[in-house]
Amino acid sequence: MWHFMRHLAVGATKGNHRLYATFIGQLSAAIFQWDRVDLNLIKSAKREELIHSNIRNPSDSDIQARLDRKELSLHCRRMTQSTEVITERIQAVLELFDGDSGRDTMGVPLLHHERIWELWKQQQCMLSASRTLKVYSFTLRQAH
Repeated sequence: MWHFMRHLAVGATKGNHRLYATFIGQLSAAIFQWDRVDLNLIKSAKREELIHSNIRNPSDSDIQARLDRKELSLHCRRMTQSTEVITERIQAVLELFDGDSGRDTMGVPLLHHERIWELWKQQQCMLSASRTLKVYSFTLRQAH
């Protein structure tokens, strides 16, 4: 999947665009999801940790705010979404960053309009092929 994301990233402005990391993060979120069972287990463990730290009845937002990406990646599997969900979400990310939201404070666009849509057209064919080939249906398992 990272190979897939790198292909789309070719449509981004070269250099250090302020929105590049956000764009890549949004692409990742469009493709991957945390395993629900693992996520519920780590939230339960974090709740107990907060209770032992004298935080009574921590809310879901308290727990979420104290879970960092490192803990999640250490204890939770990341799985790919369905092809339909990936396609819909990536389309939304590209539309967002191809508009005014994809410009930095100097007005420089993150994405090259024509190039990104041509790349997306090509990548959609790869996603469609993955339905039958199961090329992109895998689970990343991080060591506990």
